[in-house]
Amino acid sequence: MIFIAAALVIIGAFIALLGERVFRVVLPIIGFVAGILIGYSGVEAIFGIGFISFPLAILTSLLIGSILAVLSYLYFEIAVILLVGVVTGYGAMYLGIALGLSSNGFWLGLLTFAGAVLGLALATAVPMGQSLIVIASSFYGVAMVMAGFFMIGGSVTFEQMQRVGILRVVSERVDSNLLWFGVWMGGAIACSYAQLAAISRDLLSGSGLSYSETLAYQSKGGK
Repeated sequence: MIFIAAALVIIGAFIALLGERVFRVVLPIIGFVAGILIGYSGVEAIFGIGFISFPLAILTSLLIGSILAVLSYLYFEIAVILLVGVVTGYGAMYLGIALGLSSNGFWLGLLTFAGAVLGLALATAVPMGQSLIVIASSFYGVAMVMAGFFMIGGSVTFEQMQRVGILRVVSERVDSNLLWFGVWMGGAIACSYAQLAAISRDLLSGSGLSYSETLAYQSKGGK
């Protein structure tokens, strides 16, 4: 159990401090896997799986997966917008299930579609791709670190995290403890700042501008 707790602390710290960079690496992998699933299931639905259609399904899935992986890498903001749409769509779906719409497929599907459209509209209107990833990874990474220390202290178990998830376990643990809540929020804010500072340093070194010159450039609208 101590090894699992140590792994949570190490991986959580890595995600909290380098989450945006990790996500840029992971996102093309997600795109590749999603493309394989879409391509294979699409060919299977149209032609079925037989002697000839099976190689076609494999080739199609690899092609679509490769295309989505490249697009996810080259067009990071677009990929994040689509991801926000998927997340808000699923969130709306679970909200519908919680409201008792699980037996009504039409209304549940309509709610899911509306949630996805709302998420896409919000992500398109408000440029939040990089900031969203930074904030989300910082909060989740710090939660992983705290979960590891809670495991070491014996207040939570690995079985609890398997059953309800890390965020739920940490949320329940800090719900009645203002100090732990402050640690979570403060740690997440500090890690977000560290990530944004690292990103700013990379931009400054890549542009060849000083910090004051970059501020002046941004104040003129990048012209």
